[in-house]
This record gives sequence, structure tokens and C-alpha cells, in this order.
Amino acid sequence: MKTIKHSTVIYLSAIVIAITGCKKDDEPLPASSSFNLTNGVFIVNEGNFGSSDGSVTFFRTTSHEVIEDVFKTVNNRPIGDVVQSMTFDNNKAYIVVNNSKKIEVVNKNNFASIGTINGFSGPRFLLPVNTSKAYVCDWFANNVKVIDMNSLTITDSIPAGGGPEQMALINNKVFVANVGGWGIDSTVTVIDATANSVITTIQTALNPNSVVTDANGKIWVLCNGWYGLDAQGGTTDDVAGALIKINPATNTIEQTFTMGQFDHPFKMTINKEKNALYYLMGVSGYNGSIYKFDISGSALPPTPLVIKDFYGLGIDPVNEDVYGAYSPVFGQSGFMFRYENNGALKDSTKVGIGPNGFVFNY
Repeated sequence: MKTIKHSTVIYLSAIVIAITGCKKDDEPLPASSSFNLTNGVFIVNEGNFGSSDGSVTFFRTTSHEVIEDVFKTVNNRPIGDVVQSMTFDNNKAYIVVNNSKKIEVVNKNNFASIGTINGFSGPRFLLPVNTSKAYVCDWFANNVKVIDMNSLTITDSIPAGGGPEQMALINNKVFVANVGGWGIDSTVTVIDATANSVITTIQTALNPNSVVTDANGKIWVLCNGWYGLDAQGGTTDDVAGALIKINPATNTIEQTFTMGQFDHPFKMTINKEKNALYYLMGVSGYNGSIYKFDISGSALPPTPLVIKDFYGLGIDPVNEDVYGAYSPVFGQSGFMFRYENNGALKDSTKVGIGPNGFVFNY
């Protein structure tokens, strides 16, 4: 792997060292709730399944400082098994730990623990729907859990399709992409966010996995397709992925862009202006190159912005730098690659095991 610039990694001790005077250069910094984790990006690292070695890395974009395993450093305990995603709401960060079946709640600026939400079977993503309520898609329960964000408890559940995945909120409606879990689904569940009830179900291409709202008030859904019985892709039984635009006022599909048979897109996100979609696409549906699509476009991009087998993707809201999460060997430390918006490589940084996503904090 070619690296333009390595960032300096600062490994922080989990024990407060009460020593006055000057600190030696090779002395680790003490854990502290006064960490200033702003002006940077959090990297979500899944870790090894069953090993409880998931983590969150912090990268300060101004100084290139790196803090590994922030949660454990600050709270003196591991975060858990398979860190799936992280979402901000006000000054809190909600860290979804899939195989530990919980959500850790911390202060987003210093990572001090606030509480834990339990009672899930396989949580994936959290979406705040108002100041006191959030939804959490629960894969193995095939439903969406309703969370009281004041008491940090589950108060209700809403039925969804197979393997509910990412969600998007617009005009008091929540659109849930049902990716199928370990099987197949081809639906988006539409929920009334006030009544916590299903409004309708929209039929889509196979295995919708991510969903965003754009600057025009439309919903975009990315469908993975199907990579065949071998689950590897590139065989004659593959089914093409698709990009779909939905009118949320009518809950109907306005436009469908179909990929090639062996193209399986995933991990869609959108820029700050909400006029450009970014997504990963590859043969396997688990790793892929970075593509960019203008929401006013009439055809899918013929070539990728960046060619590499990435596992995660993020777009910096300040300068629209493009971040790719890369695992050369899953089970070992991965890397974060950072690119200019034109696809030119800026630098790369070693992060935790199995990096899968990015959350920016400015």
C-alpha cells in the first residue's frame, strides 16, 4: 500500500498519572474527561466478530493527531463486539454495538460515558426523529425500536421488512431500507414518526441498503442487488444493483438507475449541500471503489472517482474531502485514506480493526 503521509499516533493510557512537572515525549497521555474531540473525524472500527475488540478512532484534521480506542481510553472499559455505527444528536454520540446488542451513549466532545441502551437483538443504525425520540433498526428482530432519549430505554417497536438497515427522516416520515439481513428483501418501509406506525411499503430493487434525502426534498435509495448463491458475486446468478429516487409526498418511485449485472453498490452518503451522492460499488457487495453521482444527472457515472476495495465511506462537510475505510486483511488494523474531492490522494492513517465508517465533529 502506497502512503503519502503517515499521521502521528498518540496512544493514550487509561490510567491517570498524577505527576507534576514536564512530561517526557514518550510518556502516554492520561485518560481524561476533558479531551477536546472536535475539529476532526471519528472512525468507526467494527473489530473482529466475537472478540469484543471494536473501537472508535479520532483523527484531528487540523494537526493529524490520532487517538486510538477513544471509548476505552476515557471510560477504562472496552466498547464491545462489532461497532456498527455512530450518530450525533445535540451533544451526545450514540454508538451502536451490533453483536453486544447495545448502544453506548457518550458526550460527543470528550467521550465520557452517559449511559447504555440495552434490549436489542442486532442493532444497526440510530436515527433521531425529534428532541426526545429516536429509531433504531434491529436486524434480527425485523423491526424498528423506538427509543426514549431522556430515559435511554426502548418504549415501542414498529414492524419492518427483513434486516432493516439505514433510515432517513423527511416531513415526519421515516424511510427504512430493508436490506434482507442474511437473506433477501426488496422493500422500503415508510413510518409515521408521530404515530410510530407503518404508512406503507414501497417495492424496490433487491436488497436496499442505504437511504438519504437530497436538496430537492427527494429520497434516494441504493439497492445492493444480489451477488448469487456463492455470496461472492461475479457469477451468472448475480442480480444488478440499482439507485432509486422516491417522491416522499406520494411514496412512489420517480426514477430508477440500474447498474450492470455484477455491480453491487452500498454505503451511500451525501455531501453537505445535498446535491451529490457518493457510494461504494464492487463485485462482492462488501468492498468497492468510490463513485460520485450528481442528483441532477441523467446517467450513472461510468468510472469510479477512486479505485480501491474500500469497506467504508465518508464525506467531510467542511471541504468535501472524501474518506475511504480500508482493511487489507480483516482482523488486523485498517487504514483511513483521505482524498481531495477530485479523487487525488492526500494522505492515509492507520486506524482500528475493520474500519467501516466516519462521523465528523466540527
